[in-house]
Amino acid sequence: MKTHTNTMVIAGLHTAVMHEYECRQYDIIGPHDGTPKFVAVFILMHYYDGWQRGIAVAYNTNFHFVPTIVERMKILYGESEGFRDKIHRILNFIEDYGEKSMDAVA
Repeated sequence: MKTHTNTMVIAGLHTAVMHEYECRQYDIIGPHDGTPKFVAVFILMHYYDGWQRGIAVAYNTNFHFVPTIVERMKILYGESEGFRDKIHRILNFIEDYGEKSMDAVA
């Protein structure tokens, strides 16, 4: 994953979340809270643990709320097999998206 750029990860993440949750990008980065936004924050904190403030700004949420989002998503990840499957599909999509993007550049 280290060879993928931040733009590739974020573009792949948004595309995958929009597909999995049948939503628009506005639902992910807009001012209203919801599962697509929480999933995006959860996954980005997985990749970029130290970027709490930057992720909060990018996703229109308070940076103090980011750890709460992550903890709630961890609980849901542990308790729901369906949610776990969605997260794995999103992560796989990001990996594939990054590889295809890197192939296009090369």
